[in-house]
Amino acid sequence: MATTRPRTTPRTRTLLAYSPMLVLLLLAGAALEEGLRLLLTVDAAAQADMAGWYVLVLGVILVATTCCGERPSVAAGEEPADDGHARPARPRADMLVCLLLVAAYALLLGTLGYVVAGVAVVFVFLRVISRYGWWRSVAYTVAINAVFVALFELTGVVLPAGILRF
Repeated sequence: MATTRPRTTPRTRTLLAYSPMLVLLLLAGAALEEGLRLLLTVDAAAQADMAGWYVLVLGVILVATTCCGERPSVAAGEEPADDGHARPARPRADMLVCLLLVAAYALLLGTLGYVVAGVAVVFVFLRVISRYGWWRSVAYTVAINAVFVALFELTGVVLPAGILRF
């Protein structure tokens, strides 16, 4: 009787499970580097100070949330859902959706504006990646975007107005 060999080793499965976290840490490193570069720019006309702090703080937040986030379950391969039923973990599909959402956000930002693009992307993220229900997704989307708009207004960052002229 021939035994079948597993397609992937446990080490490969572990690396695949942690690949979304590693990609986020790489993006955080790029944000930290860019924020420091902007802060150290000596050209006063560039007005890179505010942008540098903004990008630097985003990088720190991304590092902190990635490092403090829930570790993937490699052995079980399933994650619990809000309704008590287990759904299969899908780190590759989730990472692909995240990258597509970032690309969609970049494309929509200029035409639709910050508010509409932010609401659309955050809502889709919460529904698809976090797998929240409709009401929780709507509530979190409104709260997150309201906080960001308020922070941007307080710091004087000009956001693309888009179709709402807001």
